[in-house]
Amino acid sequence: MNDEKILSKEIIDVEEKTMYEFSLIAWHYGEFTSKGMVFYVKFYDSMNKELVNRVFRFSSSRAFTNYIYLSTGTKDEPVIKNVSIMTPANAKKMEVGLVIWGYLDSPEGSILLNDNPTSKMVDTSQGDSSTLIHINDKWIYSINLNLEVPDSRIGRVAILGVRYFDSKNKEIRPTKREHIFWSSELNMHYRYITSQDGGKFFTMEHMFYPPENTAMMECSILNWKNADCKITIDGPLKSSINWNHSDKKGLLQEIELLDSQNYSTYNKRAEIVANSSRAKQLEMNYESFIHCGDLLSARDSAKELYSLEQSKSNLHRVSHVSSLIESLNPDWSPSLSSSDTLQSKLQPNKIMHLFKVSYPFESTGGSIRNLNIVSSQQKSGIEPFVVTPLNYPRIFKINDFPVEEDIEKVRHIRLDLGSQNTSQLTYITKNLQLNTLLLAGIIRKEAPGIIHAASGYKGYELATMAETLSRHFSIPWIYEVRSFHEHTWTNDHFQAETSIHTKLRMDKENSLMQKADHVVTISESMKEAIIKRGIPEKKITVVPNAVDTSYFKPKKKSTKLINSLGLKSKSVIGYISNMSYREGHDVLIKAFKTISKEVTDAILLLVGSGRERENLEKLVNELGLEEKVIFTGNVDHSSIKEYYALIDLFVVPRRRDFAADLVTPLKPYEAMGMKIPLLMSDRAALKEIIGEDRGFIFKTEDEEDLANVAISCLNDPSECKRRANIAHEWLIANRTWEMNAEIYKQLYHNLTR
Repeated sequence: MNDEKILSKEIIDVEEKTMYEFSLIAWHYGEFTSKGMVFYVKFYDSMNKELVNRVFRFSSSRAFTNYIYLSTGTKDEPVIKNVSIMTPANAKKMEVGLVIWGYLDSPEGSILLNDNPTSKMVDTSQGDSSTLIHINDKWIYSINLNLEVPDSRIGRVAILGVRYFDSKNKEIRPTKREHIFWSSELNMHYRYITSQDGGKFFTMEHMFYPPENTAMMECSILNWKNADCKITIDGPLKSSINWNHSDKKGLLQEIELLDSQNYSTYNKRAEIVANSSRAKQLEMNYESFIHCGDLLSARDSAKELYSLEQSKSNLHRVSHVSSLIESLNPDWSPSLSSSDTLQSKLQPNKIMHLFKVSYPFESTGGSIRNLNIVSSQQKSGIEPFVVTPLNYPRIFKINDFPVEEDIEKVRHIRLDLGSQNTSQLTYITKNLQLNTLLLAGIIRKEAPGIIHAASGYKGYELATMAETLSRHFSIPWIYEVRSFHEHTWTNDHFQAETSIHTKLRMDKENSLMQKADHVVTISESMKEAIIKRGIPEKKITVVPNAVDTSYFKPKKKSTKLINSLGLKSKSVIGYISNMSYREGHDVLIKAFKTISKEVTDAILLLVGSGRERENLEKLVNELGLEEKVIFTGNVDHSSIKEYYALIDLFVVPRRRDFAADLVTPLKPYEAMGMKIPLLMSDRAALKEIIGEDRGFIFKTEDEEDLANVAISCLNDPSECKRRANIAHEWLIANRTWEMNAEIYKQLYHNLTR
């Protein structure tokens, strides 16, 4: 881990199997960043040896055993996030830290240790209990008290004590609205906890109205006349905005108020807007327009906000959205005014590939396709070389890498600016402009015969640069459209389909496909969609995903891996994929609840990680499947076939989605190579892989149908084997990288002839 990226680090003495809560505060001078920082956790025993132990709802990676992303606010509106951590057995020390993850402008981050678990059980027979809680005085809080009274006592069973303190630990009197009373004997404000009807179990709620300038609250549960009851305290939870102790305009200027960009209800957000200053309204309007994809209105709000308050953060908003809009203009491209003279004649057999990612820094399907494309081309006699985007992989906090290296005998060139502040490059037009200038220098030296640009993170970035370079140097260029990325800016499916942002990106993609000398895509489904968008069929070539059949071939299960994962004598249903909503892991998990009842030795093996992992682990816990579902985390591609070999039925549960309907994933082909039976949802692109009898199909997002088909497969291994053999034969005859290299070779020849 690069120490320059560590903003804050604490090592604290802890007790084993104990809950600790931290408040994380993050901000910088730039725009709000959804993954601006990483909060990580490590544990050590009494010998200072690290304990490798997973924290509930945290993710893991090669860099961090336990981490979560932390959104990064602005100086005026920092993000505050509370996290709770249960220490493992034998833990004596805990290291926590904040690490810079995104491009941030003068970032600041703090870690505060609290002593306020959000759920706590108190047994009054064991004595009184008191908890000190950090709170925000701009909110009203609530707690639920769930009581168990063994003797079914009617009336008072305990006392709830409340005390408030400011940041200097000076006690503050509560507001009258809270309806609590002063007790000289207890030296605190209090109310009785009372059983109304003598029931054994009952619940009551208490609302806290923190007085102005409150920083901490002490909440106590006191025994009343030996009532001997058990009380579970859930909370405190934010209930609503506290408008009572300050004028509304002044209240909303407090930096703690908007401690999250996620407002729990529309009504709460409307309440904030209605009582805000004009500047605050414009800020929230800007965020809303960005969220719903109305970029033009977002730009107008940002400009008006900057005219009111000419701050650095407001200028950043204007620059960010203006640059994004400009980059989406079909007529905009980076400019080149430098020489178009090459150091040698064009070399038709030399191909410059522009890839957004590369192995070994990533083992995603896209990076593996990239590696296999250039490796197979090199073996076929083509001379490919790869150039990755500006500051890759440094943008992912990988700082130790060569700027040029051979990977499987293919040159990979990195355009690296070093670790200096590159905040200006967060504006996409400036990033693409500088990137294009650097690529032009490489072209003058290398004189490639073809520029081959694949889809970028947004889709259009690499193609935008390729179009400028092609025009400047009179070199033909290919756009390899692997998916449509126009909708990926949001997780809101309605906005993805209807917004101005999506429409602008579609227009940009269409213009680039029209300008390209040729378009490559990865499936017949994608080809049909591209034709519908106005691109001539004769201009499109399908180069499907494929497999190195000498690597992915039938393999015995690893006894060592079986033992380490506890899979001996188990029927293994598995999926290997990035954990995103599109992939439908949750559908598979819900179906597995039914499968495990019918096939009692069944285990679900999920290999990979991603933004949905926390939600999936939570779902597994809710369904009581902890002993039946295994999350391995990310596995490097060099070891992935060991995990494939463990799987008896490979399930691809993709949802209805742009990519799921059009893009043929790589993983099913790898499973075919190893003769593993396939079960996939009935999306068009997946049915293209399965054909008539190369696997099994279930109704998309229908967990009941998935369960029924999977149970049938596990109970009929001979039919599974028959279809797996057919799939393997078809794969060898139709989907190898050697075949794809010949397709590319003919295409390059036609363009340079």
